[in-house]
Amino acid sequence: GSVNTPIGHVTGARSVSGNFTCYLGLDSSSNVGTSTDFFADMTSANAKSKTVNSFNTVFAIGGASTPFLKFTMPTAHFEIPTHNVEDVIALETTFQALPSTIGGTNETTLKYRGATPDV
Repeated sequence: GSVNTPIGHVTGARSVSGNFTCYLGLDSSSNVGTSTDFFADMTSANAKSKTVNSFNTVFAIGGASTPFLKFTMPTAHFEIPTHNVEDVIALETTFQALPSTIGGTNETTLKYRGATPDV
């Protein structure tokens, strides 16, 4: 017999979803790219007047060069963020990566790079 032989394929639907929590902060010099900027964009009158389920989203985890992990979701759907005021004031939201078409498989792409050893 064979031991630890991988199966040839994976069955079932793929789902890419999650949530994130970030501190709600206000930097007096600039709010561009901060949680305050995100909340203002998602709760503006313009954003609430229409339903949009197509946000080009990139989660970059780690450094700019190495090591890093980057999730690119070209058509992600976000729910309107909520505040959490338990220990600190935080912003919580959930997301789901969606394919560009019903039969599509382009919900997300992953790019990763590990630390390079010293030569």
